Amino acid sequence: MDIIGIKDFLLNNPDKIEDVLSYIGCHDTKIIRNKRIQSALPDGNNNTSVQIFLDTFLSAKIYTRNNFENYEVKDIFTVVQFLKDYSLTEAINLVCSISNIEYTYKINKNRSESYDFLKMFKRGIKKEEVYEEILLTENFTKRFVREDCIMFLDDGVNSEAQSKFGVSYDILDNRIVFAIRNDKGSLLSFKGRTCEKDYKINGTPKFISYYPCNNNNYLFGLYENYFDILIANEVILVEAEKGVMQLSSMGINNVVAINKKNISSIQLKKLFKLNVNVVLALDKDVLLEELFIESKKFKSLCDVYYIYDNLGLLEKKESPCDKGIEIFNRLMNECKFKYKGE
Repeated sequence: MDIIGIKDFLLNNPDKIEDVLSYIGCHDTKIIRNKRIQSALPDGNNNTSVQIFLDTFLSAKIYTRNNFENYEVKDIFTVVQFLKDYSLTEAINLVCSISNIEYTYKINKNRSESYDFLKMFKRGIKKEEVYEEILLTENFTKRFVREDCIMFLDDGVNSEAQSKFGVSYDILDNRIVFAIRNDKGSLLSFKGRTCEKDYKINGTPKFISYYPCNNNNYLFGLYENYFDILIANEVILVEAEKGVMQLSSMGINNVVAINKKNISSIQLKKLFKLNVNVVLALDKDVLLEELFIESKKFKSLCDVYYIYDNLGLLEKKESPCDKGIEIFNRLMNECKFKYKGE
C-alpha cells in the first residue's frame, strides 16, 4: 500500500489514528466526527494541542510546539517524526505496523528516482534542534518539604527509595514532587503529581513539570542507578519514574525510565554508552509488535530482551512493577524473551 492508500485507509479507520497517537505518548484522544482527531502531547495537558484533520491528506497541527512548523509537509507522519525523533521512513513504518498494513513505495515512472528520493528527503527533514540543558541549583529543592508520601508508600515505594529519589511535598500546590536529574546528577527540573482526589473533575493536571525539561533527553534513574547497572551488566527499561522507585524498593536498582512507551534517539545513545544488555519492561498495553519496534532500535549492538505477559499476570495498562516482587520475578523468569530480529 502506498502513501495515498495508507492515508485513505486511516481516514476510513480513525481508530487506527488513535492507536498511533497513543503509542507515541499522546493522551486524552478524542475523535470529532468527520472533522479531526485531537489529543494532548505526551508531556502536556491541553487535549487539543495535537490535531490530525480528517481530510484526504490527513494534515496535522501541533499548536504548542513552534518547532513543528519547521516541517515543509505537516501530516500524521510528520507528527510521528516530530514526537519520536524519527526519519520519515521510520514514521511511515511505525504507522503501518500499528495499523497492520504493509507499506509499498511506488515510483512515478514520469520522474526520475533521484527526484522522488530528494523530494521525500526534503519533506522528511527536521531541522536539528540545538539542545542546551538548563541546570538548576540545589537551592531549588528548598521549596519543598522532604517527607515520605503516603500515596507513594501505598504504591510500593518505600521510605528508602523515596529518600533516594528526593520525593517531597509541595505544600503550596498540593503535590508530591521528585527531582529530575541528568546522568551527571545535575538538577534539571521537578515533576509533581497532584494529591487531589477529584483532579479530573476540577481540571487539575495530574502531572506537571516545574521547569522546562524534554522527556526525550534524559533517562530517569540513570544517575542514581549508574553503578548498579554496570555491575549487573543489564539495564531494565520501564515507562514511568514510579517504576524505577518501585523496583528500588524491591532491591532492584539496575533500572531507568524512558517516560513514555518509546525510546528517543538521545536516550538510545545514552543506553549504547552503557554497553550492557537491555530488558524492556514496558506496560501491559504495549503490543508485541511495538516491543519488536523498540527492540530493533538497538541494531544488534547488544542483547535485547522484552517482557511479554503471556501468562495474564498483569491487568491492562499495569506495569510489571505494580504487583510486587513475586510477580515481577515471575515475569522476568517466565515471560522474558530474547529479541531475535522478528
